Amino acid sequence: MEIELKDERNIAIGQKAKAKAYDLMLFVYGALLLAFVLMRVELYILLALVAAYLLLAFMIYYINKYQKEM
Repeated sequence: MEIELKDERNIAIGQKAKAKAYDLMLFVYGALLLAFVLMRVELYILLALVAAYLLLAFMIYYINKYQKEM
């Protein structure tokens, strides 16, 4: 069991699955945000969702940071 958890192939598969799920989440979250705008939801709710969506800028920061390290 321990060998299987540390297997490079299984780690790569897990990371690829996370990446695909994250990409899908971006589109779903954007569509959901647009739907809320069209339904005229309260402004503070929309601003909270937009702030959470903008936190994706951290992803760009970490991608650049890790690319420089490797």
